[in-house]
Amino acid sequence: MEMSSAPKFVFKDSVKVPKSLLEGLPCRLSFDNGATLSKILYVTSDSTDSSNSAAVLNFVTVAKSDFQAAMRWIAKQPDCQQRERQHLGDSLVKMTGVNFAYQDLMKETFNANCEHVIELLTQVRGCHWMVTNLPDEQAFLPAMEPDPLFQLKLDNPLMANIMEKFKIDGADTAAQFPAILVCLGSGSMISVLDAEGKMSSFHFCLFGGKTLQGMARLMIGTSSYDELMALAEKGDRANVDLLVREVIASDPASPYGQFNGDIPMMHFGKAAEDRLSRDGARKEDVARSLVSLFCANLLGSLISISTLTKVPKVYFGGNFFLNPLARREFENAKCLLMQMGAGFQHRFLRNAGHLGAVGALVATNADAGAYLKFA
Repeated sequence: MEMSSAPKFVFKDSVKVPKSLLEGLPCRLSFDNGATLSKILYVTSDSTDSSNSAAVLNFVTVAKSDFQAAMRWIAKQPDCQQRERQHLGDSLVKMTGVNFAYQDLMKETFNANCEHVIELLTQVRGCHWMVTNLPDEQAFLPAMEPDPLFQLKLDNPLMANIMEKFKIDGADTAAQFPAILVCLGSGSMISVLDAEGKMSSFHFCLFGGKTLQGMARLMIGTSSYDELMALAEKGDRANVDLLVREVIASDPASPYGQFNGDIPMMHFGKAAEDRLSRDGARKEDVARSLVSLFCANLLGSLISISTLTKVPKVYFGGNFFLNPLARREFENAKCLLMQMGAGFQHRFLRNAGHLGAVGALVATNADAGAYLKFA
């Protein structure tokens, strides 16, 4: 590959912001290297802004194997060279994640000093900065509707009473914070941020992206996220999961009887009952159930955390929910598991995979004592 040629981008986006948002920041370039993907944020001038009052945040993601090529490509961009001469002084590149092996190469490529920022801190600061500084259309992805099969109206008194228990009383649902932050990449992190965007507690969820990829490889022969999602889009959960009518057939008085009987309810239930063999299962159906299981499992954890902390708002970071199917399956799970009306609210961040890169840009390790406040 020529040093000036672009690497293969997994993701690319940009948003315009007032330059005033970046005043006082010593850095215009940051990296977040994960176990699978490398997320890069670099700031350029807005060539369409005659008043010179705007800047552009450029978000790019490449496979980790393309990280060095991406560094060389960015270093060759004219605005990057101009930025180093005019803005950075001694020149500083910020980074987080597992960049340690590349520090010397980064110093050489950008003729810059490198500062590594604590990853947990960058996720927290990145989320708070994006939510509080960007307008909704720049900060969040559009809301998605669940599949029609899952759009329910529950009238059963017993079920209504159960769902009433999920309501979060006394919480300010209009405020941006406090909020629960969920970061789903190769790993997973769930934390609670207080009204000032500072982490007040941390919760473990061991079912992360790498686990999902490993299960997909063993079950359908691929660990590729894109291939898994493409297969899942063509799948039908009804072929591998137990349906509502199959689960409650022996108890027609069950409150679950008001659900549409064709709703898939128990993931891989047909395989558990020897009604489906491994050889007889379609990859597409298995993929769909696996993605849905991932979403439903996560939602179960979030319901508990939200109820216990009385924090109803949830922000999703990380790259898992960038695929529309993943977001739709989460909406389906929410419809099935918690028909509670007011209370639990969630939003998917638009540049979700770049929380760490944004946080590295705006934070320093000196912020850790203030922002990582564990109860």
